[in-house]
Amino acid sequence: MKRGWRSTPNKKRRNVLTFIDKLDKRLLPGIRAHYDRLSERCHPNSLGHHQLFSRLDRTTGTTVYSDSHDPKGPLLAVLAAVLLIDLVETCMARLDQAMLRLAEIHHAMYPVGGASK
Repeated sequence: MKRGWRSTPNKKRRNVLTFIDKLDKRLLPGIRAHYDRLSERCHPNSLGHHQLFSRLDRTTGTTVYSDSHDPKGPLLAVLAAVLLIDLVETCMARLDQAMLRLAEIHHAMYPVGGASK
């Protein structure tokens, strides 16, 4: 019998947002809101364009577009994400080790071309 993700229907595939939500609840409260703000800022929709390239004059209601709207805002938003790189690399290294161990256990239980132990 072929083994793989199709042979384990009780396993659920997860979206990256599931992990961001867990990180928000367990370790870094507010990280999901920051992720959403970064996503909105980077997406080429009207809000993303407005945040990156425009300034609203509230007295006249006029919007002025330019390529140098607010360099500090995007820089701080990206910097907050960059600061998470070390945490993510540490978590990924632990995940790599866990996956290698899981592969060893799986091979011990279901050796290729042999009987299970």
